[in-house]
Amino acid sequence: MNEFTQHIPAFVDVREKIPTHEFETIEDLLSLEVVKRYGQGKDFSHFALSDNHLMEISDDGFKWWVVGYIKNVKDLVLPKWEGGKYRAALPNGDKVILSSEVVSSCGDVLTLEDGTKAKNLGK
Repeated sequence: MNEFTQHIPAFVDVREKIPTHEFETIEDLLSLEVVKRYGQGKDFSHFALSDNHLMEISDDGFKWWVVGYIKNVKDLVLPKWEGGKYRAALPNGDKVILSSEVVSSCGDVLTLEDGTKAKNLGK
């Protein structure tokens, strides 16, 4: 038996203990009510794993959310999340798609590994 715990962002004041849900198969996991709330949007792409985090990936990887935490991911067959993608404008005006080169995102500013600042173009 495996366990899933929903991710609740730190800014949400939760007074009760967040419940843990048991599941055996990937089908069981994806049929949990707390998980079924995700993956409903028109831009939904797929679910993926990032370490022990269950992720919802939408808009072909340009949007993502942490759904929750899985106790043991060893036997789960889901794609590995490689990180988000960003539509960006570089300082020289070139419009590009970035991914692993982005080390931080704050508002519409993306900071790249080499210290360059790019504009996050969002959609």
